Amino acid sequence: PELQALESAYAETRAQLTDAQYAAHHRDGHLGAVQVQSARSTQLLVQMQDQLIALQKRYSQQQRRCARLQEQLQTGQAAARSWALERTHLEQAAARTEETARQADERARRVEGERWAIEREAEQERQASADALRSCRALQLAEMAGVTAKLER
Repeated sequence: PELQALESAYAETRAQLTDAQYAAHHRDGHLGAVQVQSARSTQLLVQMQDQLIALQKRYSQQQRRCARLQEQLQTGQAAARSWALERTHLEQAAARTEETARQADERARRVEGERWAIEREAEQERQASADALRSCRALQLAEMAGVTAKLER
């Protein structure tokens, strides 16, 4: 009976060992599948990290480009404001120059009118002086003629 008990225990132990080997083999297979899946997941994670790094680089480049464009836009807007202000100043200066030219033309016409009036008055005075001088000479000649006539008598 002891031998039978030993044989029975041996058979049972052998069955358990076979079951354990099968379970270990099954676990090893499952563990291998999990390891393969883990390796794939790790590889996918590395790829995704590489993509993330590439996207971060592109994002940084786009941010720098956007900042440059923003700066150019601000520079352009400042230049446009400056040009608009300069144009306004030039338009105001042109308006003042035009007004000054109009006033100068008006003064020139007035001065020309005054000059013409003065020339006319001077001509009239010259004419009057010439007439007075002729009259004076005629009188002097008449007096001289009268004096000469008296002397001749």
